[in-house]
Amino acid sequence: MKFNIKIKRFLIILACITVGSFIISGIILYTTGGISAVSIKTTQIMKSEAFDAGNVNKLVIKTIDTDISIIPVVDKKISADFYGNARTNLTGFLPDLKTEFNNGVLTIEVSYPVTVTLGLINLSRLNLDIYVPDNFSREIACSSVSGDLETRRLELESFTFKSTSGNV
Repeated sequence: MKFNIKIKRFLIILACITVGSFIISGIILYTTGGISAVSIKTTQIMKSEAFDAGNVNKLVIKTIDTDISIIPVVDKKISADFYGNARTNLTGFLPDLKTEFNNGVLTIEVSYPVTVTLGLINLSRLNLDIYVPDNFSREIACSSVSGDLETRRLELESFTFKSTSGNV
């Protein structure tokens, strides 16, 4: 009699653990995008922005895991081209080019999504090309994590580059 009660209690506990496991796996599949989230997909990113350089006193560039190229051109605009391939298993969670202009300061930033989900984001081969007028002589400040910087001949009042594991 006591043996049957112990077996019933064990089977109830085992059934609760099984149901709980299915609920947890369902929540994980829902938050990561479903079964299709198991496979990694490559997405091409292409985004451009342009601003009149006449009002810009300072150019601030912030990136993570993105190579930066500052290229002087014969133009009166500052433009940014963000492009490359992103490999991820999370749909809709890709890096984006954000720009903001306030009080003469143009900020160009590659922002990454804040996720509370479980998933793999493996970003590779991302580039940010900044085209500045060849007569732009004001201030440029760059900060990068795991990204390289390439510049060409520029004559500036001030140039600052802060990097963690990047090359100039």
